[in-house]
Amino acid sequence: MLADDLIEGDIVERHLEDDDIVLFIRQPSLHKMSVMSHRAKMNMHLPQTEVAHAEAATLMAASQNLITSRNDEPLVAATQDS
Repeated sequence: MLADDLIEGDIVERHLEDDDIVLFIRQPSLHKMSVMSHRAKMNMHLPQTEVAHAEAATLMAASQNLITSRNDEPLVAATQDS
């Protein structure tokens, strides 16, 4: 088995998979509304550590950033009556 040959310091990489937590960054801005986490369906920034993964999932998730920090207005609104 390949895992038996691993030693401390080896780097294990894998391909991005659906539902991985990723960061979407709109350049050049780095304010809160330009950096949010999403569930992967395409190539994006993939947090590399468990701490970065947890931070992205809890603090930067799109569902946690629905109100602007500038004036507390909603970013998401209905476009049609339901």
